[in-house]
Amino acid sequence: MNGSSRKIFWSLIFLFHLGFLTWQLIHQQVMLVDSEEYLQEAQNIIKSGDFYCGDPEQPVRMDNYTKRPPVYPLFLALVISVFGNKIWVIVFQTLLSFLNVWLSLKLIRQLYGQITHPIILLIFIALYPAQFIYTNLIMTEILFQTSLLLMAIWAIQAWKSNSYQAFWLYTLALIAGIFIKPILYLFIFPHFIVGGIFIWKTRKFQLILPVIMPFVIVLGYMNWNAQRTGFFHFSSIQNLSLLQYTTYNLLINTYGQEEALVRADSILYASLEQPTYAQGQELLQRECFAVISENKLAFLGFHLKGIVNFFIDPGRFDLYTFWGLQSNQDGQGFLASFSQGGYRGMFSYLWSQPLGIIFLLVLIAGLNGLKTLSLFYFGFCKKTEAIEKIIILGIILYIAGLTGSSGASRFAVPVFPLVLVTLPCFLDRIILGWKKFRK
Repeated sequence: MNGSSRKIFWSLIFLFHLGFLTWQLIHQQVMLVDSEEYLQEAQNIIKSGDFYCGDPEQPVRMDNYTKRPPVYPLFLALVISVFGNKIWVIVFQTLLSFLNVWLSLKLIRQLYGQITHPIILLIFIALYPAQFIYTNLIMTEILFQTSLLLMAIWAIQAWKSNSYQAFWLYTLALIAGIFIKPILYLFIFPHFIVGGIFIWKTRKFQLILPVIMPFVIVLGYMNWNAQRTGFFHFSSIQNLSLLQYTTYNLLINTYGQEEALVRADSILYASLEQPTYAQGQELLQRECFAVISENKLAFLGFHLKGIVNFFIDPGRFDLYTFWGLQSNQDGQGFLASFSQGGYRGMFSYLWSQPLGIIFLLVLIAGLNGLKTLSLFYFGFCKKTEAIEKIIILGIILYIAGLTGSSGASRFAVPVFPLVLVTLPCFLDRIILGWKKFRK
């Protein structure tokens, strides 16, 4: 990237961030439903040191002890304690988002030796509004995005240079990410396997400590949760998502909404009627897995559809929520309409929206589709080494696979920079093909 391109790139990135931040500073609508719980836990930490995301004046709910892991509430507590106002959170998240763009370019240089097509990369960033929207909400996505980027950068450095220090930094980024978003805690298993291979490769047996450390910390945290709630688990959000998203949506897809409501409610109420929290959670897991087992093929198709949604969803909900727009479909989005009504449902949804929204959603979905194709092509890119592909694609596919049936634009935000990193090789191929075609 030459000097002129660099100035244009960073000036526009700055203006995009500044524009969204200014809108939010004026309107100060930084809260979603989940935001309330993160902020409540931060306030409880400040007042009493309790890691509890519910109102302490209300009857205690066991799931609120572990629903929101501690790193993001601690981040909120620190910012609010120092600056006295939650609006400062989005100022710091804007700085983090700016940092994440810089880290993305750093990783691109690390992989390809230089940054090619900076203006095209800028277009992909500018037309991914979820990045700027979640930067300006009290949500974990941008902080989690930072941890995943640092994991990838330091893991690649560690493997390519046999660096003891880089492996430690990667491990610390992993631990931080686990306690930002619960979805990452199962990554301790691939970490353990790859760490063992790395020790064998380098003969640096002192790395046993960072290899086993995430295991020890996660098990210690789960044991602490067992002491607080009576149930050995990492986060209650897992069972809540299992019921409210995976099982409920599978039942809708298989039996229709009316029966889905009845069966999901019966599972929930049965769990609440158990004498202990642990027994209730065990019953909930058992019943949800029974529903999945009864509908294995439907679940597989539903799960794969969710993964596709994860990568393609243009983020109608994000746009409508952030800009305060009114939906003509009672909150139902582009991909939900497609899931329920196929292409007819999709076009019916599109034609019910304003023309500008139709154009924007189709454009974003199209660019998301190109980014998804770039992931496949990246696996065959000759400019990058196998370990670089394994690390980057491994993190992306891990997050997409575990998100599964809940797949939507919001959940893809943390891996957006890593997806962006796969684009240069794909763009080179498209441009080369276009030049050959013109000849």
